Amino acid sequence: MSVDRAAGAVLGKNGAYLIGPLDHTGQRVSAARLAHAWWARRFVIPAESGTQSAVAADDPGYARRRPTLGGRMPARGINHVDLAVRNVDRSLAFYLEMLGPVGLKEYARYPTYRGTEEVVYLHFAGHGLGFRPADGGEYRHYDVGIEHLAFEVDSPAEVDDAYGRCLSAGGMIQSPPEYHYGDVLDPYYAFFAFDPDGIRVEVCYWEGSPLTHHMTSPG
Repeated sequence: MSVDRAAGAVLGKNGAYLIGPLDHTGQRVSAARLAHAWWARRFVIPAESGTQSAVAADDPGYARRRPTLGGRMPARGINHVDLAVRNVDRSLAFYLEMLGPVGLKEYARYPTYRGTEEVVYLHFAGHGLGFRPADGGEYRHYDVGIEHLAFEVDSPAEVDDAYGRCLSAGGMIQSPPEYHYGDVLDPYYAFFAFDPDGIRVEVCYWEGSPLTHHMTSPG
């Protein structure tokens, strides 16, 4: 165990917070919230606070990697994910009906590297989601492959609206909109459904989302 005296945090042997540090408002961040995600301990202490986590002293690469609230991330993130689906037009119609009103849109069509089919890319908040025709087979949830896709929106009302459009588009609902993970997260409101190929899809609003903090932070 080590102590970060500047931030007032106590860390365990694995570097996880036992007592959370101060956030940019000077409030204590609960250890339970930080424990939910491995990257949380690298996110909550802003560069302009003048504090340096005990993790930084043990990890020379920490300052280069961590996405602080007031700084910039050296990496850009995931550029795109491609899905092989049974019917591209059907999948496009489903996703665009459910999420088009909150910004999902088609932006490109390309021949694939095989040259035997076309891949269609949608964009959502700067990230790409591609659809190409599968050679065959059937997707099975929890077999090897993607477990689910999550789309973050700006409010619980947008989650509710997307839920209604998902029903209209023929989505099979796993769970309707409700709050989740209340013991470890700020308000997290989401629904889960299955797309036409049985791929699980989530639409969520998270008040404490690091994506929101990063996008709205200065610098």
